[in-house]
Amino acid sequence: MRRCGQVGGEAGGAGGGGDVVGGAVGAGVDQVRAGVVGRWFEAKGFDDDSAYVAETVVSELVTNAYKHAAGAGEGIVVRLFSSEGGPVVEVWDRSEQPPVVQPLRLHGTSGRGLAMVEMLAEAWGYNPLASGGKAVFAVLRAVREPG
Repeated sequence: MRRCGQVGGEAGGAGGGGDVVGGAVGAGVDQVRAGVVGRWFEAKGFDDDSAYVAETVVSELVTNAYKHAAGAGEGIVVRLFSSEGGPVVEVWDRSEQPPVVQPLRLHGTSGRGLAMVEMLAEAWGYNPLASGGKAVFAVLRAVREPG
């Protein structure tokens, strides 16, 4: 497992200046994943494959937060920022329960999200938020567009 500690600031990029790309609960997941994340990666000069991986990771982390941590009407915050290790996606939720990678089951219909994140990310982990809850983050491998 490639879990790592804090990547900066209060939780990830909170102190290092990240871009809050949206609160996403329910139907908003697709908008944040496909629209905002892709545009952020394009604006930072990363290739389409890097953006696709980021969109997949954000989708899994937001879905996890929605299923396991978000109460009715509670927002989930998605942040993107650059670090020395690569671009970082961060999902904040109100639960203090740590994320847990589930064992993969051949015929399972759920429980694969964090295993996918673990395979796609350079490192991932979570940090408690001073305001309560946690920030789950993934440091991604990314390739800049030539030119």
